[in-house]
Amino acid sequence: PGYGGSCFPKDVRAILAMGREHDVPLNLMAAVDEVNEAQKTVLGRKVRQHFGGDMAGKTLAVWGLAFKPRTDDIREAPALVLIDWLLEQGATVRVHDPEALKNVREAYGDKVILYNIDTEELPLGQLAVVENDVLSIPVGEGLIGRVLNPMGQPLDNKGAVKATKKSGIF
Repeated sequence: PGYGGSCFPKDVRAILAMGREHDVPLNLMAAVDEVNEAQKTVLGRKVRQHFGGDMAGKTLAVWGLAFKPRTDDIREAPALVLIDWLLEQGATVRVHDPEALKNVREAYGDKVILYNIDTEELPLGQLAVVENDVLSIPVGEGLIGRVLNPMGQPLDNKGAVKATKKSGIF
């Protein structure tokens, strides 16, 4: 999905700036930055393909909003690129992250629907998208179950969904 956070992206750009200042081409570092930015759009393309290109009126659940698990830090989080794109496409976005909900609320206000699964019903959507290693529960018809992409799995950008009986999810 790409990397995010407050340090590494800034450090990569600082190194690139130093190279430009000293007329030293840093092709590998530039490629790292370019590939990272491109990776942040991969899941959006998969979602678009899943729905045949039309996102208007669709409801999606995005789980895992911080740039890494078990943090509330959403600075440069790849999930935010996806959320911004979904909103631009006219989708309704329901979100969850065990740590980052407060920061997402501050960043998006009422543009997204926030859910805290400890106190509320599960966020329902036509497709669940996992951007971090929290369990995702794709839904359909109000039942907990899997919404399948053409390959039979939730769109899971980090390989985080573990569909096991032990998890109690599926």
